Amino acid sequence: MRDLSDILSTEVEVSASAAIIDETVTEAPIIDEEEIIETTVQSEHLDEIPNTERPKAMPHNHFAETIVGVIDGLQSSLIPMWRKQSLFTQKERDILDGLDTTGGTVYPANSPEYKILNKWNKHLQMASMLPFTPAEKERLVAATERYANTMQIQVSPFTGLLLAFGEVAGTRVAYFLND
Repeated sequence: MRDLSDILSTEVEVSASAAIIDETVTEAPIIDEEEIIETTVQSEHLDEIPNTERPKAMPHNHFAETIVGVIDGLQSSLIPMWRKQSLFTQKERDILDGLDTTGGTVYPANSPEYKILNKWNKHLQMASMLPFTPAEKERLVAATERYANTMQIQVSPFTGLLLAFGEVAGTRVAYFLND
């Protein structure tokens, strides 16, 4: 019986077209099952070792999603607020505060309330078109990710967290100040 090292050390001539094996193996290989089990157990333990190294930078796709979310949130809240301030006079805003905007009250066609309510509904329709659609978000995230990757932008995970919290808090503050 030949040892595996003898078989592996035997010189083999290989032609350019196909490999030819001179010897035929007559014995089935012997597999040590304990060795397989130990190897499997060791690899499972390697997967469970926690990575104690702190991430140095936020992944570019997370950074891109955060940036697009910040821009979308702020433009969807600040633009309607500024538009309302410029579209309505203070007198109209005071009248608007007292109007039934649910549609439950019918105002005469020539009344100031009717005109202000029409203007308000147009304003709401315009504001509803501001948030990015899912397709727009997808395109913007992909473009931002490519840009961050190309420019090698490095943002710490904490900065990303602050951006996300800042966007949510900024949006709420804008709504609070607008009310």
